[in-house]
Amino acid sequence: MGLNMATVAEMVFRLHKTIAAVAPIVSVSVVDEKANPPTTNIEFDPSATQKQMDDADNIVAAFDWSESADVAFKDAQDPDQAEIKRLVYTPDDKWTPDDVVKAAQIAMRRLLK
Repeated sequence: MGLNMATVAEMVFRLHKTIAAVAPIVSVSVVDEKANPPTTNIEFDPSATQKQMDDADNIVAAFDWSESADVAFKDAQDPDQAEIKRLVYTPDDKWTPDDVVKAAQIAMRRLLK
């Protein structure tokens, strides 16, 4: 698949969060990151039902390992992130007064965290 270990780790974090939403788990790991898709192992909590384990397996089977899916996940976790990217890649002479206000609001939210 050609992903570096940092990218794989970030994707496993995304996979873990997705699976944990439907099944009690202890951990998710990648057994073979060179496989396409990477081979994973889920360690379920003893309280997991068969349906929850099946749901988790379905998530793994349908999981999008693309970097674009990972970027979209990160943007969804931090709603300001997509707006920051848009502003960064907008030439200065194309900024609107609303863009200036949005940038200031984002900066204030981040300062106050």
